[in-house]
Amino acid sequence: MSDFIAALIAFFVIDPLTAELDGKLAGLKSSPETAAIVRECAGAIGPQLIEKASGDYWWAATTAFSVATGLTAPESLLADGPACCQTALSLMKGETGKEAGEV
Repeated sequence: MSDFIAALIAFFVIDPLTAELDGKLAGLKSSPETAAIVRECAGAIGPQLIEKASGDYWWAATTAFSVATGLTAPESLLADGPACCQTALSLMKGETGKEAGEV
């Protein structure tokens, strides 16, 4: 069952999150240092999200649904991520002038 949950989270949450981060980096024409930090965050958050989803199926289902339907911005999941994700959010906010998830 946990392999199934991991696959769902990867497809509905991690892939859109990675695409969102890549799109923001491309749009910002950010520095290589910023890009490296954001990519480090994307690599670190995936296993953390899968672990959380494996222990809380309700969270996994509602998060996958919310991200897939656009109710939740994928980058909002970075807020509870590791320290590199906090840095990535700060850097992206500083380069865009907006909070992560703002349009």
